[in-house]
Amino acid sequence: MTLRNLRIAVRFFCQVVRKGVEEPRGNGCMKTYTGVRFGDIESCEVRPARVGEADELARFDVRCFAGQAWPVEEWSEAVADAAFQTWVVRRCGELLACWVLLLGRPVSYLASLAVGPAWRGRGLGGAIMAAVLAQTRRARSVWLELDVDVENRPARALYARFGFAPLVRFREDDRARLTMVRRFHRPAPGLL
Repeated sequence: MTLRNLRIAVRFFCQVVRKGVEEPRGNGCMKTYTGVRFGDIESCEVRPARVGEADELARFDVRCFAGQAWPVEEWSEAVADAAFQTWVVRRCGELLACWVLLLGRPVSYLASLAVGPAWRGRGLGGAIMAAVLAQTRRARSVWLELDVDVENRPARALYARFGFAPLVRFREDDRARLTMVRRFHRPAPGLL
């Protein structure tokens, strides 16, 4: 699903929150985001992505997902459009991970979570998921939804550890995919 189609779908089902998330405060060598430790990786900078980083994010996405990566145009849109919360994790200037979140009510959507191959298995994905859950709670979403390849067992295990459950299986670009969801708050009367 392209970002444009995803954005249309999210806007159809919920009102997208169009205000930014506060940038973590610190000295530029942050190891935590809302109390979440970023694995065993020291001196990490966690911040919103900048418009000038779209090309680098697209190259990083190719390293993480090969043929399933978003093109640079979609990364440019994800970084520039206020509807998307696009974050990066860096260490000494090196891009370690990134994520793209569409905050909304009643549904938020984790559009992308990418951890560089050299940094997998070190707690970074779990720390990012904790940050994503904190962002989603602050937006007062009822549900957080994401899609994952069925064959990506490490990602599915990570999401299950954070309370996601399978909702539906589907095929996209000849790959078996799975939509997973996590419930947060009870919906207010008339919200759904």
